[in-house]
Amino acid sequence: MPGRRDWSSALDLIHEATAAIRISEERSSELEAELQRTVVQALERAKFLEAQIAVAENRAMLAEQRASDAEEWLARLHDAVVTGFGRKAPSAGRDDDGAQAAP
Repeated sequence: MPGRRDWSSALDLIHEATAAIRISEERSSELEAELQRTVVQALERAKFLEAQIAVAENRAMLAEQRASDAEEWLARLHDAVVTGFGRKAPSAGRDDDGAQAAP
């Protein structure tokens, strides 16, 4: 019969299409869950790295303070050495021991 339709083939195509849609939705759900896990991991990693940066900044600040203190003490030590051990220029007519130089 020329006007008769093949409903069986149409139903098979509908079943195949719905199966493909279902598989696609399942895969989409899996990808969304994986994306969510990745986002959570990235946020945790970012927090961890921010904490490490804060620790490093604190350590750098303390190191700078120690370096500044060391420079200050080094300047004091230099001044003390120059003041305490510096030799005065011999006066005219005296040798290095302070004795009268021979004429």
